[in-house]
Amino acid sequence: MILDYMRNIGLYEGCNKNLSKIAKFIAENDLKSLEKGKYDLGDECFVNILESNPSPTSTKWESHVKYLDVQYIVTGSEVIEWQIIENMQKTTEYDAVKDRFLGTSEIGKPITVDEGMFMILFPEDAHCPGIKANHDFVKKAVFKIKI
Repeated sequence: MILDYMRNIGLYEGCNKNLSKIAKFIAENDLKSLEKGKYDLGDECFVNILESNPSPTSTKWESHVKYLDVQYIVTGSEVIEWQIIENMQKTTEYDAVKDRFLGTSEIGKPITVDEGMFMILFPEDAHCPGIKANHDFVKKAVFKIKI
């Protein structure tokens, strides 16, 4: 797991060559006014623009296999709980179409991701997003980058 501000995304291009697509997409689009939905970035990379009202708690843990999950907070803030995959009890078989396992967990490290920050989640990172931090409304871009 990596947590940083978007202005530093270039520091992590060594993790995956397609991370540069994130900086390019943000430079070419006003994410604050961009409509919700899925946008193709090419090379099996895409972004989902989401808007939500985070809840005080969540038990919706997930992990991925084929894609890096890069969660970027456009406006607002949210807590994303994080832990290593071995501590997540999987409750579903792997869904290859959605590239995810779902599960539960008794433990997790709550991490507040503020506006302008991103979190890169690797296959070994279980996470539980969508928990209320300091705002009632969150707009975020969830980038999926093929590993």
